Amino acid sequence: MISPENRLFCSNKYPEIQYLVIPKCGCTYVKNVLWQLDHGAPHPVPNRVHDNDEDFGRAGDKGFSREQIRKNEYAFTVLRNPIERFLSLYFDKVVGTGWHNFVNLRGVLVEYHRLNPEARTAEAHRRNCEILINWIEVSLMGDAEIVADPHWTLQSDRLPIMKSLDLKLLMLADVDKTLKMLIEPAVPSLDPKIFAVEKMRREGRYLEKS
Repeated sequence: MISPENRLFCSNKYPEIQYLVIPKCGCTYVKNVLWQLDHGAPHPVPNRVHDNDEDFGRAGDKGFSREQIRKNEYAFTVLRNPIERFLSLYFDKVVGTGWHNFVNLRGVLVEYHRLNPEARTAEAHRRNCEILINWIEVSLMGDAEIVADPHWTLQSDRLPIMKSLDLKLLMLADVDKTLKMLIEPAVPSLDPKIFAVEKMRREGRYLEKS
């Protein structure tokens, strides 16, 4: 079982910058920022940064105790508006390209719950969302075809870790600005360009902000 301390990813170069992942809450963005801090260059395939989890540090492995993390000004997580989080799951993992590299959520919803994977109208998407919402409720009760996955479990499931480690809470909205404000004191000559990468979900790639 992973300790609370090792639940936190951290920069190898600046290990005091420690981050608790909550899926569908900007984790791809934040881990790309951590990657650039360590490597001085963008990840070669930014939307596949999770494939390199073993290359990130872990706070516990870096020698940080729970009490040290509680006093650390740079230990944080990112929260998201629940509706936006749900829609991100739907458009990425259910009807978007992300389903190719995910658990068979889309297949289950199509085969057993009449989800329309080719939805094009607002009404068709609304019906799909109702199917997904109802299915997630069943999944969280342990009665669905697929066990509950962190991508659709409640953000509050991470609350015990957040409280035990007294993490700073950032919101995904404007996270590039708030994350810069948070870690800037820890990084000499911080390059603001590392915060400029953003995921273009519809195109499945990353672009720099103009």
